[in-house]
Amino acid sequence: MGDINEEKFSYIDYWEENYSNGGTSGKGSYGVLAQFKGDVINQFIKGKRIHTVKEALHISFIVCLISSA
Repeated sequence: MGDINEEKFSYIDYWEENYSNGGTSGKGSYGVLAQFKGDVINQFIKGKRIHTVKEALHISFIVCLISSA
């Protein structure tokens, strides 16, 4: 298509640089907004009758592997 050299975005580099410069995970990771997000996720899990939730943490990136078996 062309000779455009595009750098791939690295979320690992992004968060490492963010934290090294004194940044945080953002407002949604603390206080009232974090509580709201937790409540929404918990209601979803309960509403869908999900039995198992596994959480894998990588810096601030969360992947939930949800199983309803």
